[in-house]
Amino acid sequence: MKTKNILSALALTTLLIGSAAHADVFVYNDPDFDYSVTYPDTWRLNVPDAGTKRFRIAPMHGQDQVECAMSAVKDGRLNLYPAKLMDKAVPATLDQSFWAEDVLPDYPNYHVLKFHAPAGLGQGYASSVQITWDNILVDTPMAVTDVLPEDEALPSPVGMTEVPADSITDNAADTMRASMVATIYGGNRYRFTCQANGAAFEHWEPIFGSILDSVRFDREYTMVPTGYYRNFLADKPLFQ
Repeated sequence: MKTKNILSALALTTLLIGSAAHADVFVYNDPDFDYSVTYPDTWRLNVPDAGTKRFRIAPMHGQDQVECAMSAVKDGRLNLYPAKLMDKAVPATLDQSFWAEDVLPDYPNYHVLKFHAPAGLGQGYASSVQITWDNILVDTPMAVTDVLPEDEALPSPVGMTEVPADSITDNAADTMRASMVATIYGGNRYRFTCQANGAAFEHWEPIFGSILDSVRFDREYTMVPTGYYRNFLADKPLFQ
């Protein structure tokens, strides 16, 4: 029987001259949602929050409010699409409306810095956003407050608007900043987030990118047009 949240430690090693092999990363495997993440051994695995979050890690020293997390849910909306169309189907499904309606309202007084589609997560096509939000509890509505001129705003049915990063740096210590990437792959929807205090985010961004690049899904789509069957495309036609 599969067990949840299996952690495979010491999966990758670095060979040091004159000493035994030294482990410098951990690999987390989630058998229920079929993905793995590799992260530094100076980070710790935390108990996931309630809801859809499956995986949380943070540096052991707890500096700069740093955390990376994976959320996952079943989502079979794109199961009818062949693999060759996923590059269009996923960004069209996880569009600006998805972020603005399903994700960003959880972040108080958020600002969208960047939006990309298509992007990538594991082997899946994806969309991504980078945002900032208030690092304190506030009573203001959870919405974009700074609006760019109409000719500079991203087209969106819900008005999600990019705000230049340098317009918020004066109060970076009072903000949080995060990069988020979402994909639908093999009947599951995944969202990977790495966040830090706004003043420290750029310091951590290279590590965030390395952890993000390590995400892998169990393969659901074959890489060849004939699937796992013989190459029937090379057969002679039955009718001349």
